[in-house]
Amino acid sequence: AKILGCLGDGGAVVTNDDSIAQTVRLLRDHGRDEDGEVRMWALNSRLDNLQAAFLDVQLADYDQVIARRRQIAALYQERLGGLGELVLPPAPDSDPDHFDVFQNYEIEAEQRDALRAYLREQGIGTLIQWGGKAVHQFADLGLPGPLPYTERMFTRCLMLPMSPMLTDDEVHCVADAICAFYGHGC
Repeated sequence: AKILGCLGDGGAVVTNDDSIAQTVRLLRDHGRDEDGEVRMWALNSRLDNLQAAFLDVQLADYDQVIARRRQIAALYQERLGGLGELVLPPAPDSDPDHFDVFQNYEIEAEQRDALRAYLREQGIGTLIQWGGKAVHQFADLGLPGPLPYTERMFTRCLMLPMSPMLTDDEVHCVADAICAFYGHGC
């Protein structure tokens, strides 16, 4: 998840699994271990000091950022959960084995393109991740047969505004607009 951002390309992986941590260390530096021995094919993905400094400052607020994103997701769930035209992500805390930091808040929506246009008219930005292109690009790599469920998903998925800087009023504004589009007074 990209909860924290630096000023350029960069990132970090957080894990409590030693084997994952070791693999990530190898992947970040051409597959070299602490002794300089190449153990696997990998990338040059080291984080420079300047980017690390920006991320380090943000780490102080990491828990609050995640908590706020989860509050926003819960508010979307509360406001939009009763709409039959939408499929929402699992609610925060709905599954003890599932901890979503809600980097994105992606819904499945009937009449997705019309909803997106309506929200745009209301001054509400949304995103369509991948736009349905990826599944067709993989066909050239030998992906077998048609994927009707996947292709259907690409026509329904829409990312709603999600940022720890959103106010509750702004989230309510998004929810009100979606309810109005579908003709509900939720």
